[in-house]
Amino acid sequence: MPTSACSEIGKAGRAGDEGVAEMAPANFVKVSALTPDSLNVDLVVKVLSCDAQLHCLSSGTQFACVTVGDETGFVLLRLDSQQARLCDPGTTLVLRAARAELFHGQLRLELGRWSRIARVSNAAFTPSDNDVSAVKYGL
Repeated sequence: MPTSACSEIGKAGRAGDEGVAEMAPANFVKVSALTPDSLNVDLVVKVLSCDAQLHCLSSGTQFACVTVGDETGFVLLRLDSQQARLCDPGTTLVLRAARAELFHGQLRLELGRWSRIARVSNAAFTPSDNDVSAVKYGL
């Protein structure tokens, strides 16, 4: 019986692998379902654009703001420079254990210490024009 790409992506490790930490089964959500308290979310998204890199003066770390989306909407994703190298416009990515953060009252995605990002074959969906990052949240 054929399995979907999402279910194959969610499997970590193979039977008989010892010493390999297994990730929890993937529970993929849509971009429109993101809220400010969304933690450990898994998404399949397409890169729409990759903006200029930002520099953090205190640590010397570089960050990039990438616009990613699925068929329900799009959102800003903040990545470090190494992760941003995977992000060419049109590329499909799987984000594991991402979290939503508020920045100046607007929602954006970030990857934490245990988050993962991976390229996958092109998805069949067309990203929506619903800007989830444009919603203003009050604190």
